[in-house]
Amino acid sequence: MMICMTAPPYAGLRLDREPPPHADQHWPERALHAPTTMVVPMRDGACFLRDGELVTDAPAERATWFLGRLGERAVFVADLPAESGDETAADAVDTRVAYPSLSRDEAALVNHARALCHWHATAAHCPTCGAPTTPAGWGSHRTCDGCGRLLFPRLEPAVMALITAPADQAHPQERILLVQHAGAAGDRLALVAGFVEVGESLEDAVVREVAEEVGLEVARCRYLGSQPWPFPAGLMIAFRAEVRDAPPQPTDGEIVATRWFTAAELRDRAEHHSLGPPDSLNRWLLTSWLAEQGHA
Repeated sequence: MMICMTAPPYAGLRLDREPPPHADQHWPERALHAPTTMVVPMRDGACFLRDGELVTDAPAERATWFLGRLGERAVFVADLPAESGDETAADAVDTRVAYPSLSRDEAALVNHARALCHWHATAAHCPTCGAPTTPAGWGSHRTCDGCGRLLFPRLEPAVMALITAPADQAHPQERILLVQHAGAAGDRLALVAGFVEVGESLEDAVVREVAEEVGLEVARCRYLGSQPWPFPAGLMIAFRAEVRDAPPQPTDGEIVATRWFTAAELRDRAEHHSLGPPDSLNRWLLTSWLAEQGHA
């Protein structure tokens, strides 16, 4: 059983996305002016940092959508227009760039805010009839003004596979496979990943991606974890894919090199090469595997 040290980045936020029980239609207005309420300003996918700290005190009148409640604290996002001035007296920073400065909960909250703002900005018209849509549910969904269809934020799921080969007589230690994608900078290596296609289960997507990218057959597939990904509508789902011992053979042109690593070899590589951005599922999977192998 693989050891997963913590939840992946952007995951694990205990946010109650519903208003309090028995809240009436005027509750948001009252909540906005409560002293404990947080209003997180965003602009074009960027959050705001003031002296290195996340800004959560934007003016109440700027609030756009309700995000949820952290305990008794209501949380809103203020989706500021691109042409507006710097009302927050702070620096606008892309959410992924800001990640190292944020706590786990702050990063998850900002990712949620970014995704919701992006969806509202791109869902102004109904995909069925083309009529304008109107926000509803304090921002949780939209309603078509023409056909009445309810629209909810969409997700774009993708799977990532930690491809492992079990120990055997020829290789006494378990190994994992890293690949170099075409166009990757330097000798950057990563795990196999790809979007889930229509009509596929998540496991089917893992089997297909591994076969397409490195020509290997998955013998066993097991779910490990997931993270909302600031794509900004992404959902990354991690699996462990055990394959039969065979030479990987890239087949679709996306992969230009492959390499098997033992835990000791990966640990040595990590001393000189990044295992991925600090907020990535790629890095979370590799560091978790190293911990399982006793090389944390």
